[in-house]
Parts: sequence; structure tokens; C-alpha cells
Amino acid sequence: MTSPVVRNMIFILIVCTIMKATVTAAAAAQATVAPECRVLTPMFREFCSPAVKTDVTPDPTCCSILTMGNTYMASQAACQCYRAAVQSIGGYSWNLSSQLPNRCSVHLDYPISRSVNCSSI
Repeated sequence: MTSPVVRNMIFILIVCTIMKATVTAAAAAQATVAPECRVLTPMFREFCSPAVKTDVTPDPTCCSILTMGNTYMASQAACQCYRAAVQSIGGYSWNLSSQLPNRCSVHLDYPISRSVNCSSI
């Protein structure tokens, strides 16, 4: 039986591959790519919920999800997607959510915050 960590990493690898293929196909067609929040949001909820509710060390998979969105989505789309993902979690804290990239050592060009205007990024 595969360990949960290996299973999670395989899942993220598959999602990254799908997102990269989507971005590559759209770029080839010279079209703007819409974010795949339908894929990212459930993963964010599953792996990042504890870190946006309480001051715990984020799961490494959560940090990988931040990196994935930052790599494969335009900043505006990723900003909107992360904000929506946080709001989909009951009992979330905007303060903890805004600290998440720093706690994961992931650089984002925008904060995960209710006050940020994602369309101005």
C-alpha cells in the first residue's frame, strides 16, 4: 500500500501535468488561460485548512499547492483562486491565510487577503 505522502505527491504531480498541458495548449492558441480553481480549491481545502484555521506548521502538500498555483496560473487568476479557496473553508482566519506563503517559504506577488484587489495585480 502506498503511503499518504506518496499518494498526495502523485496526485499533485498529475494535477500539475494537467494544468501545464492546459497552459501550454492555450499559449499555443494565443488565448488567455482561465484558472483551474475547480482543481486547486479542493486540494487547498484538504491540505491547507489546518494552516488557515490555527497557527500550525503548514502541510508540505499545502505549500506545494501554493507553488503550483503561482507557477501555472496568471497572478490575477491565482490571487482570485486562493482567496476563494480560503473563503470555502469554514472557520478560516484572514490573518493566518495572509501569513501562509511566508510560513511555506513561497513568494507570491500578491497577498492572500480579503482586502487585495486581484484585478489590479
